[in-house]
Amino acid sequence: MSIRVATFNVENLFARYRFREGRETLAEGGFGINDLAFDIYDDDLKRVTAEAIREVKADVICLQEVENLAVLERFNSTYLAALKYKYRLLIDSHDPRLIDVGILSKYAFMNINTHRDERTKTTWLFSRDCLEVDVDV
Repeated sequence: MSIRVATFNVENLFARYRFREGRETLAEGGFGINDLAFDIYDDDLKRVTAEAIREVKADVICLQEVENLAVLERFNSTYLAALKYKYRLLIDSHDPRLIDVGILSKYAFMNINTHRDERTKTTWLFSRDCLEVDVDV
């Protein structure tokens, strides 16, 4: 058996609120966040990114510059559904731009080790984490 593992910088995989669509933003108690009111930022570029990922045909792909797990899941379901990445992982870290590393996999994660809180004397050792994952193949 062989598996293909890849890594790819998705370059600012963000979601942004669709203010210009006249959506109601107030909810009981103040500002409400409706998950459906968010879109992947720069749809055209993300389609190109998805095509590159599809061409690689990886069983496990590690991604850099992902905003959060919800955005990774939306990107996976919107652009990569045919690849059937059933398992998704992202642990928020300390990057000042709020971008992290994530993993999409066709195989389950067994052991997950994060280094997000390791420090030097003055700063975080890894601003976006150095994520270690065992994959059950």
